[in-house]
Amino acid sequence: MELRIERAKILLSSTKYQVQEIAEKIGIEKPNSFRQAFKHATGMSSSQFRRKTPEHL
Repeated sequence: MELRIERAKILLSSTKYQVQEIAEKIGIEKPNSFRQAFKHATGMSSSQFRRKTPEHL
């Protein structure tokens, strides 16, 4: 799961993909499962992480 979360961090900081798309790209079928796993692993929601991360586009 750690590798999936790291990949999600990259996608969140470098793309404008929606959470559902990111979940699918890292192999998690349900967006809610992704949200819970991401928050558990990082201590913040995916949207909080995205806001804290400068855009790389």
